[in-house]
Amino acid sequence: MLEIVVHEIRRFCPVYKVGDKIEIDDQEIVLEKTDALCTHALSTQT
Repeated sequence: MLEIVVHEIRRFCPVYKVGDKIEIDDQEIVLEKTDALCTHALSTQT
């Protein structure tokens, strides 16, 4: 399981705030444990 936590926002972001979490389990996003989801941010994860 992978947990991604927002530590810093450098410019304006309408989706995330510091402390938000995204949980990923076996290449699937666990929506019940995810605070917010942004497709632009997901495209940066490789």
